[in-house]
Amino acid sequence: MTVREIAGAVGKEDRTVQRWVKKTADKMSSINDKMSSSTSTYPADYTLGETCEIIAAGMGANAAGIFRANAERNDPATMPDDALDRAFKAAMVTLTGWVESIDKRVTVVEGAQKQRAALLPAPAKTPRAELSQLMRAYANAHKGSDHPAAWRELYAEVYYRLHINVPVRAKNEGVKSIDYLEREGLIDQACAIAAEMMETQP
Repeated sequence: MTVREIAGAVGKEDRTVQRWVKKTADKMSSINDKMSSSTSTYPADYTLGETCEIIAAGMGANAAGIFRANAERNDPATMPDDALDRAFKAAMVTLTGWVESIDKRVTVVEGAQKQRAALLPAPAKTPRAELSQLMRAYANAHKGSDHPAAWRELYAEVYYRLHINVPVRAKNEGVKSIDYLEREGLIDQACAIAAEMMETQP
């Protein structure tokens, strides 16, 4: 994806994403090389891995993880750019307020060296906490605060998309369903599904 495509997908200005690219280029030579040779006629085209690193630099690892989960599920190699952008936008809906808050903080910190030295970084949310927050918001907005019903809907979507009956497997192993998701490394995919559920509900 180009800088403009990334900016469009996350709802940011091009110069904001360009700042993320410069920050990431310090750690990744491939991004640095592409950035150096980029022109207005032939802009740099970043791979999925590079795009995730750029997003992580500006919006955090959780946002990048959601993007990667959506992209891998939908196979970006065969997916049109506009469809890939829509998939990511759906996953980012519930993160917009959080991202704007972090971006404002970054702007203030970059503008004042003393503040940057004194300000402690905000602790990152765990993927499990991110999923719980998404499902709480979904239940309140679309299920009349019926949280068990919201979780049942999520697990049904996981079953039909990933072919895994989480509640049954968790019960058989004597653990909570969310513990099973976490143990099997499925939290990021569940977050992406939850965000899409939030977007597609009327």
